[in-house]
Amino acid sequence: MASKFTISEDLASLIHSSAKILAAAGKVAAFTGAGMSAESGIGTFRGQGGLWKGIVGPVALTVFGTPVGWRLMPVVSWKAYLSHFYDPMKPALPNPGHRALATLAEAGVPVKIVTQNVDGLHQRAGSDPSGVYEVHGTVLKYKCNHNGHRYEFPVDQAADPQVMPDLPRSPPVCSVPGCGYYIRPDCVLFTENLPGGTWARAEDAMTELGPGDVLLVVGTSSTVQPAASLPVAAAAKGAHVFEFNLEETSFGSLPNHAFFQGPAGQILPALVEEALRIRGEGRS
Repeated sequence: MASKFTISEDLASLIHSSAKILAAAGKVAAFTGAGMSAESGIGTFRGQGGLWKGIVGPVALTVFGTPVGWRLMPVVSWKAYLSHFYDPMKPALPNPGHRALATLAEAGVPVKIVTQNVDGLHQRAGSDPSGVYEVHGTVLKYKCNHNGHRYEFPVDQAADPQVMPDLPRSPPVCSVPGCGYYIRPDCVLFTENLPGGTWARAEDAMTELGPGDVLLVVGTSSTVQPAASLPVAAAAKGAHVFEFNLEETSFGSLPNHAFFQGPAGQILPALVEEALRIRGEGRS
């Protein structure tokens, strides 16, 4: 359950003035990080109580957080991945912040979403998958850990599309004839490069923005490179940068920056609702 949060008069004023800009924007993009999904109950990596804290964190990182771990210990890596990463993430559902971005698109304001998250919550909230660029990969796709062959789990068409699928407790092997290696999630592991095609589209989504356009930065620490360079690129093109976070980040030094402090799952929907109201009035 989300903690109670009251929008102050100052924040309400910022929402109203920023909503006017958002309503008039020709292009809108979003850049989301772990803080976006934290409000759905998914733990962050670097925040207080993050996934890599304590004794378990470094061990889990060594086992299923690197390609070496998956190749040398595929069975152990699969079981550690399920217990420490996938299973805790599985119950999470899209929160109002995810749905607010989908609502913009439904109202005729397409939003290109660049996300560092691997949980698929943007797509499950209703955002067009073709406009969601997962620069760190996703736990909803898999590949073998030797040849990179894609692996698809059977999909239950009757299942709720917002619910992540159950995965086998024992690691499957690649179904490509003659391969037979174990599979792993199609996520970017530590020491691996970002997927080139997805990264190129993410860069394009930022550099296509210009004066009067808006980039919504939600729940990212601004410390993970090269992804953290994307808002800088958008700001350099003259776009407005609206940041939603619990704490200030280095993005605060960007030009045309507005900081919305608090839970994005409550503030972002308020901004979108106000922007669509203003947009509707302008058409009437």
